[in-house]
Amino acid sequence: MNSTLLKTKTYRPLVRPELVSRPHLMRRMDDGFNSKLTVVSAPAGYGKTTLVSAWAAECKCPVAWLSLDEEDNDPVRFLTYVITAAQTIRPNLGQEILSVLQSAQPPAIINLLPALINQLDDIHVRFVLVLDDYHVITSSDIHKAVTFIIDHQPPLMHLLLTTRIDPPLPLPKLRGRGHLTELRQADLRFSEEETIAFLKQGSGIELPSKDVNVLVKRTEGWIASLQMAALSMRDRKDVSGFIAGFGGSHGYIVDYFASEILNNLPELTRSFLLQTSFLDKLCGSLCDEVTGQPGGQQTLERLHEANLFLVPLDDEHTWYRYHRLFADFLYKSLSQNNRKEVPELHLRASRWFERNEFPHQAIEHAFNAHDYPRAAHLLEGVAELALGRGEHVWLLKWIKQLPEDQMEAHLRLSIIRAAILVSTGLVQAAEGALQRIEARQQFQGLDPRARDYVVGRVAALRAMIAIQRGDVDNAKLNAQRALDKLPKGTRREALWRAPTLIALGLSNFAEGDLVGAKQNLEMALEDANLAGNPYTFLEVTTYLVEVLWIQGRLKEAEEICVEGLRYIDKNNLGSAPMSGGVMLGFCLLLCERYDLRQAEDFLNRGTELVRSGGVALVLAWSYYVKMRYLVAKGDLQAADAVGREAEQLPQISEMPLWVVSGISALRALIWVRLGKLDEAEKYLKKRRVWTESKIRYSHQREYLSLAALLLAIGDVKSAGELLDRLTEWAEAAKQCRTLICARTLQSVVFAAQKEKQKALQSLAIGLELAEPEGYSLSILELGEGIAPLLYEAVQKGIHPEYASRLLEELRETRPNLLEVTETKGPQPGILTPLGWREIEVLKLVAEGLTNKEIANKLDISLRTVKFHMTSIFGKLGVENRLQAVTQAKLLAIL
Repeated sequence: MNSTLLKTKTYRPLVRPELVSRPHLMRRMDDGFNSKLTVVSAPAGYGKTTLVSAWAAECKCPVAWLSLDEEDNDPVRFLTYVITAAQTIRPNLGQEILSVLQSAQPPAIINLLPALINQLDDIHVRFVLVLDDYHVITSSDIHKAVTFIIDHQPPLMHLLLTTRIDPPLPLPKLRGRGHLTELRQADLRFSEEETIAFLKQGSGIELPSKDVNVLVKRTEGWIASLQMAALSMRDRKDVSGFIAGFGGSHGYIVDYFASEILNNLPELTRSFLLQTSFLDKLCGSLCDEVTGQPGGQQTLERLHEANLFLVPLDDEHTWYRYHRLFADFLYKSLSQNNRKEVPELHLRASRWFERNEFPHQAIEHAFNAHDYPRAAHLLEGVAELALGRGEHVWLLKWIKQLPEDQMEAHLRLSIIRAAILVSTGLVQAAEGALQRIEARQQFQGLDPRARDYVVGRVAALRAMIAIQRGDVDNAKLNAQRALDKLPKGTRREALWRAPTLIALGLSNFAEGDLVGAKQNLEMALEDANLAGNPYTFLEVTTYLVEVLWIQGRLKEAEEICVEGLRYIDKNNLGSAPMSGGVMLGFCLLLCERYDLRQAEDFLNRGTELVRSGGVALVLAWSYYVKMRYLVAKGDLQAADAVGREAEQLPQISEMPLWVVSGISALRALIWVRLGKLDEAEKYLKKRRVWTESKIRYSHQREYLSLAALLLAIGDVKSAGELLDRLTEWAEAAKQCRTLICARTLQSVVFAAQKEKQKALQSLAIGLELAEPEGYSLSILELGEGIAPLLYEAVQKGIHPEYASRLLEELRETRPNLLEVTETKGPQPGILTPLGWREIEVLKLVAEGLTNKEIANKLDISLRTVKFHMTSIFGKLGVENRLQAVTQAKLLAIL
């Protein structure tokens, strides 16, 4: 278990032997197994926890118990405790989800619940999960998560809540469907018979029936007040007079009885109760520290034996807690009568928790003691580790509580605050935080080592901000400055070096320096391992796969991907958002090889995980990979729809140009292949990509789409000139994948210019580059014009096996495409087979529709229809519509 978690929260409270038997309520609890949810709802002091604990002790199935408190309103903390409680039934359950929750950017817990429910479903016995004191939960995210669990819980699981108020869960719906069992205040009240048994078994008190009747009426069967009354009646001679003398509201009764109890206790015991009343959990040594007196364990045992509202939390009777109402009364008395003593008591508790390695509790009590220097010191000691575990909610909560003078005095905490802002995408706020750090006067007076500490981390954060904004120059400048100040070889510095090296590697990538990108990302991988940060390890792996894919090193990319998938399995990270990036990388490589069945599985799993994490760069990656998968399947309409979704990304988060351009290039290429030539032209002009543009790495994929567009609209000369320049650039820049694509498209241009020999020569160069690594999709996604050239390559022995395989992959996704080429051979006057859109247009021509009617029916422009008609006439070697229809019928196209 995480050392910051309290094991006692997962202990079921023990049942006292003198507990009053309530068989009718036990049967009601048993009946709850016929429903999904049992809710035990009543105000404080009605014995909810006692009843459920007693039932759980007799229950023949395993029970997982979680005692909730206000700090559990952090969704990550809540789910961590739920899984930890479930592990008391099945020890390793949800281990990988716990790893995800401790990552730098844990996802919303709702996205982890399907995996948890699947694992709970693997418990093949009936079991119960108890969430005690659910009324302390106010987080809407947690309520949604619990609702999700109820809606999808396994058939052998039963959920049980104790609460003072009805929770905001769909209780009416559950009630209407018979899925809810309820025990309420009226059910939990003690009857006269139960009151008699309670007083006799617990305190040895026997009362006349008339006194019992008065007592039950005055207390309304409220168990807490009956217990306090029993303690107050001990050794009294006039019990009847005492019973007749009290009345009023529940609050009055508590104060009345509690003060009666407290005033009749020895001074040492009374002082012990007051001084320890603020502690959520108690043990002997903690009480010794807080009270300043020895014998805490013996005192706790004596109080328990005396039935003084002390609940044991473990079988060894090491940990206890006070009854909530009694603790509230004690703390109110302490605050009213000994207010000045309270901060010192909290301070003593903080020291004990610090020594016993409970930093979370040590910090909380330091804040409650208003000892802000101590709180800041403790927080500073754990902040970086907590940041690495993704405990952003509590870090921010604590940091916000610190006065500004303490933030000024603790630069490390200011840096952590800025780091949280960066990691959560609040880039502008992070920039402001860094400016305030750099403006501090004492920053200038630090000793060299401390100054390097601050300078290095500030520069690292600035590099991360810059790369998120696509500001390559500043990213490189700050990354190098950070690395100069962050020494290699230590785990603490590796935590900061890894993301810095990622920023530097992505800067190299944005500039087209793939060799530098690969080197820096590989160093980031080493530091991520040293830091023990799985989130960063997976992030680096994702970026490396894309770099190697573009470099033309497909096999090495696959090795990196497989290693990343093994890492995910080994470290139980199957639910981590960044695991989705690696899965999407593997999907991309599978699509490249046309292994679409396996690719679909990785696409679905990866997309779900990535979207739960919300990291902008990786989210963009998921859209790009999905579009390429759909292109590989031949479903261009669906790919276009995904592209429309992806276009919203820059509106959600600042997005670097080199990220956007990949999606933009694919969108434009899809429009060209769909015949939406006007849209493609407008889009590429809007993107400032046109024939006179200088070749830039960030736009390299868009140039390929532009060349395909120019070829489609009949400007073959401009297409050829652009591809000549792009080929020259790709060779110089060692951009192998771009070179493969450019050479392939260039072969189609030569074919359109009736230069068959040059076309086959260019295709041969492209195939020679692609075959050793197994590229397929990068060639075939450029359009149908490559099909007849591949057919001729087979016929003429130009990489025949590889060309045949490409043709086979085309046949699987577009079976009609090769029909004319393969059955008739290259026809006289037919340079390339008709595309699917051209066949669609030709069918409408055969039906007698005019160009304008065809445009309206297909929802395309008149210009696009005319382009298709010109292309059809050229391919079929005809001059008019009638000849086109006649020739198409002769060739069995229609």
